[in-house]
Amino acid sequence: TVSERKLSGADMIKSARNNTCHPHVIFTTFMCPSPACTPLRQRIESNTRQVWSSMDRVEFKDVMTSSVNTNLYGMPYIGDMFTHMMDACPDARTYTYINGDIIGTH
Repeated sequence: TVSERKLSGADMIKSARNNTCHPHVIFTTFMCPSPACTPLRQRIESNTRQVWSSMDRVEFKDVMTSSVNTNLYGMPYIGDMFTHMMDACPDARTYTYINGDIIGTH
């Protein structure tokens, strides 16, 4: 499950080593908290986090953009995000990136 607070990259790796991750890891980045985070954006991200975290067949993780390389516009490189998650959850069988405002269903 995902914590309501975002973990740093080092904290995620430390946590993953202490707790085994689910075999199927889904991850994303969120805008909030940031200066560009509106109340609507907060609601969208909260709903997304709640839906994905409630799924019992996957482990949902947030990737802090500060823990991966980004381009000059602040967009994280997808390869770095996958590498980060593979380091955080080395025993997972699958890793899936989702757009942060996509709502999944069971």
